[in-house]
Order: sequence, then C-alpha cells, then structure tokens
Amino acid sequence: MANAPTPGSRAADEAVRLFLRIRIKDRTLDLVPTLTMKERFVVRAATGGLPLEAFLPQQTEREFGEDSLFVLWWVARRQNGEPNLAFAQADTEWPNDLDEGDVDVTEVDLDNEPPEDDSPEGPGPGS
Repeated sequence: MANAPTPGSRAADEAVRLFLRIRIKDRTLDLVPTLTMKERFVVRAATGGLPLEAFLPQQTEREFGEDSLFVLWWVARRQNGEPNLAFAQADTEWPNDLDEGDVDVTEVDLDNEPPEDDSPEGPGPGS
C-alpha cells in the first residue's frame, strides 16, 4: 500500500505548496493535485477510470488538450466552493468559444513565488 501524507502533516503541507493556477476567460482557480481518496474515486468514475494525473501537464509538454483542461477545471471548481459539481453539469457550462488568450495554466511553487503586495501604495522604495 502506498504511503500518503497524513492530513496536517509536514508532507501534506509541502504537497500543497505546489499547485496549478488555471485561468479560463475572466475566472481564475487554483487546483491542488493532491486529492482525497473520495475525490480520486469521483475523478476515476467521471473519466472512464483515469486518475487525475493522466490529465496533468507533463514537464516535457508545452501544451495539453482541451479535454485535459476541462477535467482540471472541473476538479478545481469542486475544490473551490462547488464540491458537488457533477462532471455532466460542468460540461454543459464549458465555453465553446475558447481561444489562446482565454486560457492560462501556471504551475505555482509557493517556495519560489514572490510575496504579493496588498498595500494600496504598491511596493516601497528599494523593493
């Protein structure tokens, strides 16, 4: 049996430090690819038995298909406030008119991402 990080453990916290930030048109969601067992079964049931990892972009790929993008977006929506969103429902809401400028997928590593500046003045001198 594979060893998975215990939720709340240091390994689990480190796993959440790497995620995908996906933008479709004017909406951006973060996708944490570390799923619960229940979510793994939901993904496999919806995708004909394929795990989420089958849809993640590989390091050697610069682009991946719209079908993979759809699955990642569906899982991201489930993680971001729509936990009961059915695959079929998400399919009916998928935009049919996407072009290159409507989509952006970025791997985020919190250890290497610069801190966000929340101040209204912006970064100070010497920043």
